[in-house]
Amino acid sequence: MNGRKKIESEAKTLGANIDADLLETLTFITEFPTAIRGNFDSSYLGLPAEVLTTVMKHHQKYFSVESAPGKLAPYFVAVMNSSGDPDGLVKHGNERVLRARFNDARFFWDVDQQKPLADRVEDLAKVTFHVKLGSYLEKTNRVVAIVKELNGGPDAERAALLSKADLTTEMVKEFTDLQGVVGGLYAKAQGESAAVSRSDFTITISR
Repeated sequence: MNGRKKIESEAKTLGANIDADLLETLTFITEFPTAIRGNFDSSYLGLPAEVLTTVMKHHQKYFSVESAPGKLAPYFVAVMNSSGDPDGLVKHGNERVLRARFNDARFFWDVDQQKPLADRVEDLAKVTFHVKLGSYLEKTNRVVAIVKELNGGPDAERAALLSKADLTTEMVKEFTDLQGVVGGLYAKAQGESAAVSRSDFTITISR
């Protein structure tokens, strides 16, 4: 059995939610792959799944495990470059590292909630978009102006205003892959309407 099939087979047996990109990465970085399952405290499931899966996939190269479609379970599947882990040392090491990363994520989430996204918009003046095009605040203002010109409506204008505010959050500074996603999660947590916080926002143009 080749490495890819071995990883996929073992990971599925352990309940992993197979991610094709991660599977390909693990295939090329392991010579003697063996999948093992670890666990983490279920209290971390209080964080959004998008945050947890990003930490597991992009930072630790772990597969997530679901208890039901779209519902994370407090487990992960790691692939080690060894034939086995009879004493569980690799498993415990992976659990310890993941716990530290989840603690970071929870800390960033709690700290970021102390300042609403709307209050972060002006901070974008300190974040350069392009040397010839100005800051992200200037970019945001241009997008808001375009939405107004298109008569997108108040929800669209609000979404445009907040669209880049998460660039100033601690979560995005640490987990850059979550830019945009974090904005939606924070908007929802901070009481913005569903129309503003959802990630698939579209504008209905009226003239």
